[in-house]
Formats: sequence, C-alpha cells, structure tokens
Amino acid sequence: MITRHLTWLALAAALAATPLQAGEATIDPGTARFQAERGNVIAQFNLGIAYAEGRGIAADPIEAFVWLSFATENGTGGRQLDNLIGNLTSEQYEEGTLSSISQRYYGTPSRWQEILAANSDVLRGSTSLVAGRTLRIP
Repeated sequence: MITRHLTWLALAAALAATPLQAGEATIDPGTARFQAERGNVIAQFNLGIAYAEGRGIAADPIEAFVWLSFATENGTGGRQLDNLIGNLTSEQYEEGTLSSISQRYYGTPSRWQEILAANSDVLRGSTSLVAGRTLRIP
C-alpha cells in the first residue's frame, strides 16, 4: 500500500516537472500553482502555458504573463513569453507586470492595484511602467 502511494507521488511529481508541449494534455492547475508559488520553474512555465492556452483552466492572458515572466526570469519560457507579449494590449501588459510585482512581494498577483495606487505619482497611463523605475510597495 505504501509502495503504491509512493509510486503515484513519484509519477505526479515527474509529470509536474515536465514542460508542456504544444497540443499536449492539460495540467492540474492547483498542483502547478502550489509548486510554482514555491519557485518550481517548470511549474511556473506550465501554469503560464495553461493560462495562455486555457488548458484545464480558463484562459487568462494576465495570469499567463505573470507565470511566464517568472519562468523566464528563472531560465525558461522566453519564446512563449515573447509570443504572449505580442498579443497583449498595453493595459494588459501593465496589469500583468504589476501583477508579477504583487506576486513577488505579497505572494498573490491580485494585489497589483494597491501598488498602482501607491505609485500614482509616477505611474500615469498604461505605458508608464518601464524598466528601472523605482516603485513603493505598500
């Protein structure tokens, strides 16, 4: 019984650590998010692809941007991120970027509006977030 349970755990871990390819099956978003939030770069990549393509979860380009940005920062997913960015509106791009900052500092991407409000003096409009800009994190 214990051996069977460990075999399933090993299989689940191996599947979660395998990058998704075009046309492949969906992933378990709950497991992928759990691993992605703990820095697993393959899970970050897979979660980004799942959100980008609606695999097992509702398609969400902002969430895709956040997770593919993390994956790219950690060494994978650059081409997929570039493809996604090419399809984002400037508003989606700004929200996604603030979402990734929110994820990094608060552990959740949903608090991006707090960062925007705290930096209203330097963030004006949808294209005002640029590399190198110093932001206040409330």
